[in-house]
Amino acid sequence: MKKPSLLIIGSGAIGYAIAKQNTAEPRWRLHGARRSADKLPEGMAAYSVDYTDPCSVSRLLAECTADYLLLTFTPREYSAEGYQQSYVAGTRNVLAAIQRPPKRIVFVSSTSVYDQRNDEWVDETTEAYPNGFSGRAMRECEKLLAGSAVPTTSFRCGGIYGTESTRLIEAVREGRFSASNHYTNRIHRHDCAAAIMHLLTLDAHGQAVQDCYLGVDSEPARKHDVERWLAARLGIDYPANIQSVSDADTVERRVGSKRCNNQRLLSSGFRFRYPSFREGYGAIIDRLQR
Repeated sequence: MKKPSLLIIGSGAIGYAIAKQNTAEPRWRLHGARRSADKLPEGMAAYSVDYTDPCSVSRLLAECTADYLLLTFTPREYSAEGYQQSYVAGTRNVLAAIQRPPKRIVFVSSTSVYDQRNDEWVDETTEAYPNGFSGRAMRECEKLLAGSAVPTTSFRCGGIYGTESTRLIEAVREGRFSASNHYTNRIHRHDCAAAIMHLLTLDAHGQAVQDCYLGVDSEPARKHDVERWLAARLGIDYPANIQSVSDADTVERRVGSKRCNNQRLLSSGFRFRYPSFREGYGAIIDRLQR
């Protein structure tokens, strides 16, 4: 049986993780496209594309017609204009350039489409009314895809972290604690890639795939609880009467405070390697201490 093909547009960290997993257990024919094709990992056919340029995207999709598309865009700058130019323009360009419709498009979105601030639980049925510019851009992309003639799935990721993500660990090592009370939602890069490929594989096998999934692990956690756990794991004292080194209230106003429910993803049959921050950060610390 011929392996299904997947074109990853904007292939960065998630693309690398997918390529690594597929190399270990090759089930897909992978194609990757990004501005610098020489930065794509082994295990996938490489293409150059500027997804903010309609002509560049048209050339790509004329040359590479894959069974499935995965959109993993990155903003050129963290601003409203940067997100519009990368995410929204990229999505419009892809939809306009499609010549042979793929079986499904998966869009890597974000839980920033939710603006809840009082520790509410949210899931795929919760109305998304984003307040920040990044969430608004993500939601606009989701609506563009949903209005197309191609089956689409938005994979709304929490904070993606992984082997190279040591910033929070280093902050705790140095005694820099935010002491923030807001809830955080995250997913390890391995699980993010594996979950996306799990959903695509379901679709390739003719099983039902829904239009939206929350890409988060199984335990939302308050930021200060994560910091306290990391401190204990690293053998560092967490002060009893800690004073925040940053304005935690400002952080909470910017990112809100919500708890994301991943039951729909679990019900699809997916199982996490890192079901909470403990397993994920624990594996990173183990690697650093070797």
